[in-house]
Amino acid sequence: MIRRFSNPVPFWIIGLCLIMPRYAVAAGDISWHGFVAQGVIQASDTNFIEDDGGVSTKLTEIGLNTSVKLNDSLRLSGQAVYLNGGNRYPEGPRLDYLFLDWQAISKFDFQLNVHIGRFKNYHWLHSATRDVPHTRPSIVLPQSIYFDSFRDIGLGNDGIAILSTVNSDVGEWDINWSYGVANISKGQTKNLLGRGAQGNLQQNFDHKFSIFFRPIDSNWQFAVNIIDTSFNYHRGQLDALFDGRAEVLRTQVEFNYERDVWNISGEMMQEKTAYMGILYPGFVDGTAAQGGYIQGAYYFTSALRGIARIDIYDLDKNDRNGMVREQNTGGLFPAYAAYMDNVTLGVQWTAPSNWRIAAEVHRFKGIGRLAPVLSPDISNDKYWNLWAIQVMYWF
Repeated sequence: MIRRFSNPVPFWIIGLCLIMPRYAVAAGDISWHGFVAQGVIQASDTNFIEDDGGVSTKLTEIGLNTSVKLNDSLRLSGQAVYLNGGNRYPEGPRLDYLFLDWQAISKFDFQLNVHIGRFKNYHWLHSATRDVPHTRPSIVLPQSIYFDSFRDIGLGNDGIAILSTVNSDVGEWDINWSYGVANISKGQTKNLLGRGAQGNLQQNFDHKFSIFFRPIDSNWQFAVNIIDTSFNYHRGQLDALFDGRAEVLRTQVEFNYERDVWNISGEMMQEKTAYMGILYPGFVDGTAAQGGYIQGAYYFTSALRGIARIDIYDLDKNDRNGMVREQNTGGLFPAYAAYMDNVTLGVQWTAPSNWRIAAEVHRFKGIGRLAPVLSPDISNDKYWNLWAIQVMYWF
């Protein structure tokens, strides 16, 4: 059986591939990298990984990426992966990114690059590196910001991104802008909206803007970003859902501090979401979710690193304990589905020759970041645990 790509490949990607024969590319202008990661994971008393909450080997990540220098100002970059994360996201191969990088301006105090194609999300602390296991701070990222069910949508878009770096007397600025859409597969649609969803979920647009600032002679980095996006759902035959629309506006602030052998970082967001239809004709719902995390990391040795993190998410800042929503739905939406708080402890050991072993434990309260989004699975427990061990190799 041939497995389809989880991210559909649009026609523009074929066009990018057709560009390469027009350039005489030397062997030294092509670089290849890859990774293989396999682990064991369990999220007890929930369907976060497996429907029965049992021990699972669905912690597989295999990827190959390449970068081709076409000339002094043009470069083509791409990455294909195979993922199996259980219920976190659809299993199978996908094209994470494939874009043309044009270095439009390169000066001592100002650089500007334009990415065209399926580019990466450069607006959050870990969004541009979440696709590679050994570059993440943990096996499972903080769900308040890096919602696993939105992994493929949040990783990047098909469109255009403009990245600039400005050096000034007060410090260094990164100013990023992007506009595009994400291709949403049938598997992603079911993962987000439930297995009864037979229709198509379409992203109308995704508009992002961010500013990063690193003060001169400082170990600090600060950032702010805004995301404006919209989705349409088109009902299928024998569908449990209906035609509808969702609009999302997120405002996010970030910080990162590094000194010697330790690091502290965090991201906080407010996300206004409006739903119209989808559950039933005339359904209207609007929330202002809030969430974020603070994480500390410490290098005990050059090879051994530990992390500790607190991660908090509330679906509605005006109903943080979920009691109003539970009462309004007659218990169909339990109160503990309106939030998800998490404490994480982890350790990573990096061996010679590009090997790493990571292990972590999580304690959760609530299921507010478990899919499906609109109709939570009430068989999930209010309190639940997660542990994971993963072995990684990269080249």
